[in-house]
Amino acid sequence: MILAVGNVKGGVGKTTLAVNLAIALTRAKRDVLLIDGDEQGTAAAF
Repeated sequence: MILAVGNVKGGVGKTTLAVNLAIALTRAKRDVLLIDGDEQGTAAAF
């Protein structure tokens, strides 16, 4: 499965959604690779 979270507008919760999806999938015993393509790199803090 490949999921992509994107939007042109900033500040709409893309990183929050992506991180929470990654957490939920990990808890469901799925392998997860989260790639943060944003220049801010906010997902790395999680």
